[in-house]
Amino acid sequence: MNWQAEKGCGRRLHAHEYHFHFLVTCSALMARVTSRWPAIDEQGVAADLEFIVLHFDRCVKATNQTVLKLSVLPRADVEDEINLPHGTSDLPKETLIFPLRGQRIGPNRQIHMSLAGEPVVSCEDEEPICNDFDSVFYTVVSDPRVVRTDLVEDRWLRSIFDLPVEDLYL
Repeated sequence: MNWQAEKGCGRRLHAHEYHFHFLVTCSALMARVTSRWPAIDEQGVAADLEFIVLHFDRCVKATNQTVLKLSVLPRADVEDEINLPHGTSDLPKETLIFPLRGQRIGPNRQIHMSLAGEPVVSCEDEEPICNDFDSVFYTVVSDPRVVRTDLVEDRWLRSIFDLPVEDLYL
């Protein structure tokens, strides 16, 4: 492949004249998330999800100050930060389980996850984990349901739905 680029004063440079540098945020020695449940970009996750699970490639340590940050769109009545109830002493050492404790995320939601609070570290050298696991999943899609209908000014019906709906004028 004959790749070329223009650079200053009309001088043509060829690819072999460039030095490329890549920013690597995580080294191979850092513990990293190898799988998660729900999985990345998973569709149709139950609206009443009970746990979020992160599995690492090696032993990790966490505290009850380690939190999973959730960004739920459209907004739902769910805590933004889910605390880890215990350290890893009662869990498999490669797995962190964040219980949602009866909170209902709801249908038609997009959820972004990230770790915050007390850092999760590797068991061996207590180095911080690789925190580049931007993750998102989607709850089950459902149609909005009418939860209440009111008569307004004796001539209009107003319906309240359980999900956001777009205004449609008939």
